[in-house]
Amino acid sequence: MGRPWSLVTAGAVMAGVGASYICAYVGYISYGEVLPMTAIVLGFSLLLEGVVKELHPTPGEMESVATLGWGILILAIGIIGDLSARGYPLTVLLAAFTILLGALAVFSALRMSKGRTLQTEKTKQQKFPDRSVLKATRCNRRGTIW
Repeated sequence: MGRPWSLVTAGAVMAGVGASYICAYVGYISYGEVLPMTAIVLGFSLLLEGVVKELHPTPGEMESVATLGWGILILAIGIIGDLSARGYPLTVLLAAFTILLGALAVFSALRMSKGRTLQTEKTKQQKFPDRSVLKATRCNRRGTIW
């Protein structure tokens, strides 16, 4: 059984919402920045979760690279939302976000091609087993051993 990551993520979101509302009430940030700050906290929590998964992997869990990718993506969305709420030009922010998406797409494509190469080698070994095994067993045309 895996670790309770959904509970950790829910706790991070609740803590982010609470801390953001307290900061907005005190006057450190505006109420328009509450949602982006929550996304930033969630992105950081996913990054930490990905690091923990990388250091201590557990069978059956999502890969740490996928968690890190989602963390970077949500963190970037939160930062862009926060900067947009503070008055930065949205076109520059969207261009930076597009560059980040492109970099993540290239990284994931390279990661997938690396995994596909390993799978191809395993598939070749399964399709073309060692010849000595084939010589030891006789098969009729239907593939059954007799």
